[in-house]
Amino acid sequence: MRKRIGYLPENPPLYADMTVSTYLQFVGRIRGIAKVELGDAVDRVLHTCGLTNVTGRVVGHLSKGFRQRVGLAQALIHNPSVLVLDEPTIGLDPRQIIDIRTLIRELAGDRTVILSTHILPEVSQLCQKVVIINAGRIAVEDTVEISRAT
Repeated sequence: MRKRIGYLPENPPLYADMTVSTYLQFVGRIRGIAKVELGDAVDRVLHTCGLTNVTGRVVGHLSKGFRQRVGLAQALIHNPSVLVLDEPTIGLDPRQIIDIRTLIRELAGDRTVILSTHILPEVSQLCQKVVIINAGRIAVEDTVEISRAT
């Protein structure tokens, strides 16, 4: 089951002293990607997450928005069918929020995306279905009309 799930925590566990490319290769190896496929997998997530211009930069020197993109890339490196995102836009500036929301919408076309957030505009702009959990129980479960305004 773990092979089918990609996870982006609120604060991605990034190694600040590695370059973006080296970090993604490291994560790919941990995820069990074959050596012959690793380069293609890294290239795919670099492109998907808009990181092609920062591959040689040290992760710790990147802006919060780019670090979030690196976190998303590590969640996608093994091409999971389910992607779990925990507060993916917290701490980002307005432009970065728009960029990450756009990316999430694109990713949702290819896989199931589960978004954990307390930000209601995030829900209305990104989700097709909402489940509200209160005290460990489902309080509300319904569909949401998607708003494309950002």
